Amino acid sequence: MEGECLPEITLIKTSEESSYKEKDEVIHFTLVAENTGNVTLYGVEIKDLLPDLYDVSFVIRNKEGKTIESPAVNGEAVLLPGEALMMKASYGVTQKDVD
Repeated sequence: MEGECLPEITLIKTSEESSYKEKDEVIHFTLVAENTGNVTLYGVEIKDLLPDLYDVSFVIRNKEGKTIESPAVNGEAVLLPGEALMMKASYGVTQKDVD
């Protein structure tokens, strides 16, 4: 094998909303775990610690950003270099968040 094996993953979390003011508002999150290394990664998962997420979905996208398949149960995936696992989820703002 030529070259050095360099496994690396980058995780970015964004939301469509920049703020919230009231209970029951909805925040829509996107989390992207991209294989930025030069080897295949196995068993890649995204788990957010925020409680009570809903409308959770997972897809895998290729280097060009096109969806290539839905990953296995619970979002576990095999990612080739340049591929990314994307998780979308929604969160309902609670009174505790507002206080």
